[in-house]
Amino acid sequence: MNTKHNFWTFAPGTQVANREIHFADNYNHQTLYVTGRVKTRQHGIYYRVETARGKHLSWIYAKALHVGKYQTQVHFFNARTKLDKAEWIGWNQGITNVAIRVATYSQSGVVKQILVQNDNNTAVLFTVISGKVWFQKVSTAHLTDAMKPLSAKLSYGNLSKVKLNARSQRLNFDLSYISKDELGGWSTTIGVKLSQTNENPIVMPDRTFSWEA
Repeated sequence: MNTKHNFWTFAPGTQVANREIHFADNYNHQTLYVTGRVKTRQHGIYYRVETARGKHLSWIYAKALHVGKYQTQVHFFNARTKLDKAEWIGWNQGITNVAIRVATYSQSGVVKQILVQNDNNTAVLFTVISGKVWFQKVSTAHLTDAMKPLSAKLSYGNLSKVKLNARSQRLNFDLSYISKDELGGWSTTIGVKLSQTNENPIVMPDRTFSWEA
């Protein structure tokens, strides 16, 4: 979904009293169903949309939607690797409507790659080479930028404060989420052990901050 376009009570140009009622980025990575269509002279084609559970979201610009089933970055990489996988999903924050994920890919207990999926159709892929960490910004499930050496100043999407602890061989970073509809959110610190281990390399959050405005 193109999150530059939000949901309106009516297709723009068809009603005078009209307002935006939902943010598109709160419905990323979801299957939506079109239940109506209207073509306006000045604003183009709009679709009336609802969720798979029947929640009516009203009208959105047609080109904001992508036809077909969306494949997240985690699903894309999971399906194309033979390495061992571990995935962290933030259920302990009670988050069920966003697509923030952390996935690791290991070989013989040593982490080779870490994928951090944001809630806006982007991700960061970390690759461990000879004890050093490189990263790529992933704009879709199929396209990645060139690898760059890790900088502690890296901040991208929901991800920030990335730092490699060379002595403990652990990559630490913060994940944050702010809900525009509910005016609340959470922030948490995640750690991933890079060295040999028989356990899940993803270290559960040391602390979690949640708030509501």
